[in-house]
Amino acid sequence: MPLDPTSSEQVDGHKFILSRARTALVGGDMTSRSDRLGVHVRAAVAGGAICAVLLAGAALLAFIRPAPNLDGKDALQSKDTGSLFVRVDDRFHPVPDLASARLVLGSPVSPERVPEKTIAEAPRGPALGIPGGPAILPATSGRALTWSACDGEIPRRGENVTAIVAAPDEPTDSWSPQEGIVVNRGGQGWLVADGRRTRIDLGDRVLMDVFGLSSWPQHTLSDAVLDLLPEGPPLGRIEVPGAGEPAPRGPAGFVVGEVFTVEAATETEHYVVVSEGVQKIPALVADLLRAEGPSARSPHNRVVAPANLSAPKVETLDLAGLPRALPQRADVDGAIVCSWWVADDVDGPVRSGLFSARQLSEISGRPTTYLAGADAGGTRIDAVSLPAGGVVARPVSIAATGTASPGLALITDGGVRHSVPDTESAEALGLDPGPIVVPSPLLQRLVEGPEMRRGNALLAVDSRGVTAGPNR
Repeated sequence: MPLDPTSSEQVDGHKFILSRARTALVGGDMTSRSDRLGVHVRAAVAGGAICAVLLAGAALLAFIRPAPNLDGKDALQSKDTGSLFVRVDDRFHPVPDLASARLVLGSPVSPERVPEKTIAEAPRGPALGIPGGPAILPATSGRALTWSACDGEIPRRGENVTAIVAAPDEPTDSWSPQEGIVVNRGGQGWLVADGRRTRIDLGDRVLMDVFGLSSWPQHTLSDAVLDLLPEGPPLGRIEVPGAGEPAPRGPAGFVVGEVFTVEAATETEHYVVVSEGVQKIPALVADLLRAEGPSARSPHNRVVAPANLSAPKVETLDLAGLPRALPQRADVDGAIVCSWWVADDVDGPVRSGLFSARQLSEISGRPTTYLAGADAGGTRIDAVSLPAGGVVARPVSIAATGTASPGLALITDGGVRHSVPDTESAEALGLDPGPIVVPSPLLQRLVEGPEMRRGNALLAVDSRGVTAGPNR
């Protein structure tokens, strides 16, 4: 259907409305009384004057705009790109991260954020710093950390992993001192119990039978888990000096190395005859001695009345470290097995133990980072779960008998360790480990990053891996 053409009356009406609107805008009144030529002239002059003032002001600012004042600003960060620059000899040098900026300047500065254009107009120098350094520096903590090394299969990944975890608290479900497992690591046997590892000959059937370990499954744990536990005395057969020889100071009718029992009023006591007299021993040690030597040839256990025990009691045999009771097998089927270690300071005291979990996230409550160099059951660390921002700690021995190496260890939350070798570098980075220490064997298993030394940060670098020499 064709549209009706616009009539002349409609056009005239539209022009009238526009005229009234212009009159109202200029004169403040829509009536024809304000539609005077003077009003329009004054409005045009005022508008022109305002435009002229604005243009003059813009032109003036373009000519007299002051140059950016960078006096006293030693570290800059671009608001647009996040790039970092430090001032050395009145030139601004790009650096890869905050750690490099602080090392170059020798103090824990915080960069000032400025526009990119300000940095672009400043005098520039070659790149400084340490490529591959930590992107984030850890904050000081007032609490010691509990370090754990864990082995087990991750359900969702379907592979065995070795992980290092740092948590603020000791595990609440640590195994009791009697619980343990037997480990076969490359043919070397270990009894892992009571917060330590003890060597044991897996092929010694007498020894395994006496300690009730013959029926235990043999697990495979990584060196990382084993190294975190102090090593106790080897669990082996006990050698009694002079076994089988007469015992002049022992009970009548006994030879050296023979075991007997005394039925006391409240308990049954076990003794072994030695050259100097008799020595009280735990029941487990008595069973081990009866399995071989002079007592193995006796058809039954020999008993001595308390009134007839007049031989001197001595402490000839060193039984320290031997278990006093049969260990109990820990149920670890399908679980992640972890050893844990914590020390309150570089001089201890040390607490350690074992526990098991179903998920790595149960241990620290933080997400797990899987490392690029993971080898799933090999010799390397596959995953870490560390505090956000990383950790700074003092390396110590497993026994925590003083620092294991000078300087500090800066560990990123991605599992990379950086050595901070001297006090000057540590102060420049603003690092203070507080009471946090890290066992050196565990530290050495983390991926090694570049050393965070101030002298290294002052080398001018034209490109990654191409060092031009000291900055001039």
